[in-house]
Amino acid sequence: MMYRPHSLAICLLLSLSLTVHASGDHEHEEGHGHSHEQQHSHDQEHEHEHEHEHEHDNSSETTKISAAMATANGIITAVASPGAVNETLPIFATLVVPPQQEIQLSGRFPGLITDVRVAPGDSVKKGQTLATIESNESLSRYEVRSPISGVISDSHAASGNLASSEPLFVIVDLSGLWLEIPVHPSQRTQVAAGQPVTLPAHNISTQIDSIAPPAHGRPYWRARAKVSNSHDDLTPGEVTLVHITTAETVAQVRVENRALQTHEGNTVVFVHHDGEYQARPVTTGASDEKFTEITAGLNPGEEYVTDNSYLIKADIGKSGAAHQH
Repeated sequence: MMYRPHSLAICLLLSLSLTVHASGDHEHEEGHGHSHEQQHSHDQEHEHEHEHEHEHDNSSETTKISAAMATANGIITAVASPGAVNETLPIFATLVVPPQQEIQLSGRFPGLITDVRVAPGDSVKKGQTLATIESNESLSRYEVRSPISGVISDSHAASGNLASSEPLFVIVDLSGLWLEIPVHPSQRTQVAAGQPVTLPAHNISTQIDSIAPPAHGRPYWRARAKVSNSHDDLTPGEVTLVHITTAETVAQVRVENRALQTHEGNTVVFVHHDGEYQARPVTTGASDEKFTEITAGLNPGEEYVTDNSYLIKADIGKSGAAHQH
């Protein structure tokens, strides 16, 4: 009887110790379980961030623009296709009146000018009477008629004045002009009769008719080409840039020059498909004043931006900056 309380106390202590130990082990196991869950969550988060970054990398070269927004901003596209790309030689040329189309007209005989019917700026027809003169010798009157159709560019005739050997009228026919192209010795082997010539400022195409040797001590040859002036928008004496086609390349794919942009150090065109615009790096070949050959990076039939492609470039640039943040 004296030792029962003591034995009970020992039993209670052992029970308490076992309970505490079991509780500690359980907490330790829970701690380990929480650590594994945190690690798994961290791995998933890291993987998700990596995927997200990858998505940004892919999308940094593209942007989406609705058809309505593209139209409102003047974004125009074309289809990549085969075509000619010409190597050209740019030269400044002068528009001149051919000699047979500029007439200085005098009276056949000296005499008194009795009638003048035209003034500078008037259009005249071939055979039209311009003035009447009374001959000093015969005292008979004769008419001065225009030998060509054209425009009176200058006049020195007035009723009551005396006609002499000096020109009374200057008549020019401006319906067609000559393009005189100076060809220097270093360019002579590149230029030949029959080569196409374009005037970009006037959207006119013609070809070289002849090449004359240097004259009057001038150190260059003179290539000539006829140009129509049916709209009266060409002016004699005007100096204009011309492009002489010296070689022609048949490109499998060509794009308009204005479509080319520089993006992240690459020459690109912006390709359009289903409302998405992609900056497509390309390799260029021959080029002329309008088209550039594409030797890699773009296929025939693909749609690319021609007008206002800089807006696409700016939009992609903003998207890339936003992704970096």
